[in-house]
Amino acid sequence: MDGIFRFGSIREGLAFIAVQLAILAVALLYEYRRRWLEEKQADLRSLIFDLEMLAKHKHWH
Repeated sequence: MDGIFRFGSIREGLAFIAVQLAILAVALLYEYRRRWLEEKQADLRSLIFDLEMLAKHKHWH
């Protein structure tokens, strides 16, 4: 049975898996947050563009 595990004990194997899952969770969280921030940034850019167009339009009238 011990030959199946690369680790000295089941406890070490579980600790390794727990660490890997924690790293994965943090990586996914950062990726999600980065994408969310990129979307917000794109929304702000389009809002600023719309405001600039509106200001130019008002300026000419």
